[in-house]
Amino acid sequence: MTQSQQLSEDLSYVRHAVARRETTQNIPPAIAWAVAVYVGVGYAMLDFQRGWSGLFFLVGGLALGVVCWLMGRRESYREGQFDRDEVMRIWLHWGSIVLAIAGVIGLAMSRGLRGEIVGQYIALTIGIIYFLGGVHFDRTLLWLGPILMAGSIAISYVPRYGWTALGIVIALGLVIPTLVRARPVRVANSDAAAG
Repeated sequence: MTQSQQLSEDLSYVRHAVARRETTQNIPPAIAWAVAVYVGVGYAMLDFQRGWSGLFFLVGGLALGVVCWLMGRRESYREGQFDRDEVMRIWLHWGSIVLAIAGVIGLAMSRGLRGEIVGQYIALTIGIIYFLGGVHFDRTLLWLGPILMAGSIAISYVPRYGWTALGIVIALGLVIPTLVRARPVRVANSDAAAG
């Protein structure tokens, strides 16, 4: 390979990396599916196994954080876009869920709140964090966050299986965009079109 060919390939790589960087970042499909399963199972547990749901959210949430970190890291390296500053920004954003939950639980304990209403406040807060994730990362979350916020309030008016229904909606909202994005886009080949 000549030096000019190598330089051309290097410039092409940089151009593609810059183009990818300028596009909206999407949640990697594996992470979206993992979060969808976590939300779907956890929210259903609030209706069917409430006693175990707290432990599930605690242990599962920590495990999900580690799994998402590993999957995100792998995806970044695969795309050739591992950026420590960006990783830190993503961790601070999604890690704020832990701070938000701790804040809601602390406030609830100081006010004597218990049960479902604490879960609703947590879901409302996570909805805000999802929305802000849509502002900064994946545009899908711009509408999914408000749905989670509205759903956290609607739970009060749904007599049965409200948490399960909300979990299904949020899980589908995370998964469906990965299926739509996964479809290959057909580009007409100019040689085939000419023939």
